[in-house]
Amino acid sequence: MFTSLQPRSPSLRTSRRPRTCRSSRTRPAALRSAGACHRCARRLSVGGMISATLCCSAPALAGDARQPADGLPEVTVSAPHTGPAQLGYTVEAMGTATGLPLAPVQTPQSVSVVTRQQIEDANLPTALDAVLAAPGMAAVRSDSNRYQLSARGFRIDNFQFDGMSSPLLPYWNYGATNMSSALYERVEVVRGATGLMTGNGEPSAAINFIRKQPSGRLAAAGLVGLGSWGERRANADVSLPQLGPQGLRMRLVAEHTDRGSHVSWQGQRAETFYGVVALEATPRTELSVALEYQQDAARGFGSGVPLFYRDGSRTAFDRSASNNTRWARMQTRTTTVLGKLRHRFDNDWQLQLAVDLNGGHYHMRNLFRGEFPDRDSGQGMSQVWRNYDGTRQRRQAQWSLTGPFSLLGRRHQAMLGWSRLVDHSRIDRHREQAPLPDIGSFFDWRSAPIGEPRWLEQTEPADHRRVVQSGAYAAGRFSLAPPLHLILGARLANIEIERDAFGTRQHHRHRHQLIPYLGAVHDFDPTYALYGSYTSIFRAQYAQSTDGSLLAPVEGRSVEAGIKAAWREGALNGSAAIFDTSQRNLAVKIAGAHVRGRPQQQAWRAARGVRVRGIELELAGQVQAGWDLGASFTRFIKRSADGQRLDSTFPSTQFKLFGTYRYSPRLTLGGGGEWRNGIGSTTHQPGGVAWVSQASVMLLDVMARYQLGRGVSLALHVDNLLDRRYYDQVGFHSQGWVGDPRQWRLTLQARY
Repeated sequence: MFTSLQPRSPSLRTSRRPRTCRSSRTRPAALRSAGACHRCARRLSVGGMISATLCCSAPALAGDARQPADGLPEVTVSAPHTGPAQLGYTVEAMGTATGLPLAPVQTPQSVSVVTRQQIEDANLPTALDAVLAAPGMAAVRSDSNRYQLSARGFRIDNFQFDGMSSPLLPYWNYGATNMSSALYERVEVVRGATGLMTGNGEPSAAINFIRKQPSGRLAAAGLVGLGSWGERRANADVSLPQLGPQGLRMRLVAEHTDRGSHVSWQGQRAETFYGVVALEATPRTELSVALEYQQDAARGFGSGVPLFYRDGSRTAFDRSASNNTRWARMQTRTTTVLGKLRHRFDNDWQLQLAVDLNGGHYHMRNLFRGEFPDRDSGQGMSQVWRNYDGTRQRRQAQWSLTGPFSLLGRRHQAMLGWSRLVDHSRIDRHREQAPLPDIGSFFDWRSAPIGEPRWLEQTEPADHRRVVQSGAYAAGRFSLAPPLHLILGARLANIEIERDAFGTRQHHRHRHQLIPYLGAVHDFDPTYALYGSYTSIFRAQYAQSTDGSLLAPVEGRSVEAGIKAAWREGALNGSAAIFDTSQRNLAVKIAGAHVRGRPQQQAWRAARGVRVRGIELELAGQVQAGWDLGASFTRFIKRSADGQRLDSTFPSTQFKLFGTYRYSPRLTLGGGGEWRNGIGSTTHQPGGVAWVSQASVMLLDVMARYQLGRGVSLALHVDNLLDRRYYDQVGFHSQGWVGDPRQWRLTLQARY
């Protein structure tokens, strides 16, 4: 993957007068000295104003340009705002949970980060790969191109990009999980309810993709790679030097990917481009404009393979089996234009304005074969011919104001803001024309003889929806006593949903929903801290009942408590947490039931009450020089109001491990694995319903990287080293998806 291009110089004014550091939990005791403050200043290239505020005195960092009293000339250093420094597999600070730039140990929720270094070390080429590297994240496949994500037993239906929301549509995925990871500096994950910042209070997790920013110096990186099933990948990342008196800076990222699959008649071709320009309009004001383009074209659009024959016996197809055709396609194109303005005031407050405009085009054309084939002939399956075209327009704006203030002789932090999102999608359908091609035998997947039908040119409405979310929010971090910090916040949220789904019109509006947030952190010493948090849950949902109506919004509360630690001056972070989440109206699948008039769409019911309790353990960062590690253990139990276990679609227990060790100046070795417990589902079978399951599975990965010369390295990654056979998904439309077999990737990287 791309190498990380780190800037060298800070974005502030300061003088040569000696400074003194504040007491700060962001950096432990080693930084509480004048010498440590000097080190902090040198690292501001990657920490920006946030690290400066946390480490050093505000008057020194944000003072006006003037002649010092000792007569020494002032030194002015200028470079971009690039966000908190990344320390191997962890980060100095993140704001996804509360909107305030807090160190992981000071955030009263379970937070994780997948850094640029971890993305490169583990060779995580897509956004989905990066997300699944985080603790507790799980995914099941709906088909070859669409995934459902989950954390803590609840589905994830919202992404963030640089803090701005992007809802995931449950049926029309738009390739959101297939995005390239080349654009992102890191992925921040907050587990648990996050209504304060997302508006649509996720009880699962908030996933925030942080895009790369210009470094202000000349730097370049590139990669070429080969892999299993004909995979070819190439990318480039170039940051141009700062130009002109206003510090014009640019960064360009591009990637091309072409890969096959172990599944017959399936492959993918993707193109990615990202460019960002930033400049300093004034010494305290930064403007940036970015353009992002991603295109994903899937050859073939396969569903899972049948789990049952018509006589009720179980199938046992090999890994190449495909519910696919030669002509099936799924294509997405998305273009995003975003602009940001940051202004730093004299009193250390910072104003940020952001606008995000996104347009997408969507096409899906395939044959879905359902029901059950004959054991001898492979014939007798049902058929659904699909040809959809669609567009999506998303417009979003937000502003935020953050900064310190003094009250009762103590220093505190505050944040307030407002956001509005308008998301409009339109999916139309082309009908197939008779006579239809013969679907033949399912056993003929290797030759894929099924022809494509003729389609009507005119379209008819399939699924049109318009979602408007808005809200104002505020939070404060109050220093009550030297070891105790209290975080109070609230969001006043509004959401409106208009939908016309296959002729069924729906309109829902929810106004002035108050979502409170309360958190506390108690510092035992410079290393350890105890925390707790409470927040309410309000989340509109798209799940439909058997009559096609949307279920009522999910409401509830989430409580979490734990202990965190920051060792090695914040380079190694650890946490242990317990959580308890209660909800009502949560969508629960009705086994064997479908939405009326839509035989391929699952029907749901609203549960009277659902409670999830669990535990999470994580260790991430640099254990010692040359040894980086990310390890986690997560477990939850999900029950209904009457005590019945619910939802085994996703694993409830996971252990994840990945690390690298620099064996010599040239050789780095690494690897890891994932163990997850079994999954299962009640699904339709000939003559009734049945429970189908996949037992627990352990997958091992290994890597080796050799430094060929200055800035040039060759790496080999092998996933599923033991070639375990398993199902990624079982029971969706009585079918299953076989997980990827052993695969390899060889990459040559260069950086300047």
